[in-house]
Amino acid sequence: MDQRRDPRLPVTMQGRYRPGNGRVHDVQISDLSLAGCRMYQNHSWLEVGSRISLRIETIGPILSIVRWKDRYEMGVEFETPLHPSVLDHLAAHFDRKG
Repeated sequence: MDQRRDPRLPVTMQGRYRPGNGRVHDVQISDLSLAGCRMYQNHSWLEVGSRISLRIETIGPILSIVRWKDRYEMGVEFETPLHPSVLDHLAAHFDRKG
């Protein structure tokens, strides 16, 4: 059973993250909610529990924690949830799904 606090939006957006003082990595963002998102990346050394600074399109930095990881994707939780108007802005102006 899904125990998520907030509904997820099935979006496709561009993002970038930086782990600590490391280099910037490009990712694709999906399943965006007030509390976090799913990110796709071809290759990542991040581990569960890693703290990152995330930018989604023009919004950020958003301090986040990696909560789960699979081969090419990971889920992050935002340390401070997005304001609902920020989520609405992203969905209205940057969703590239189609």
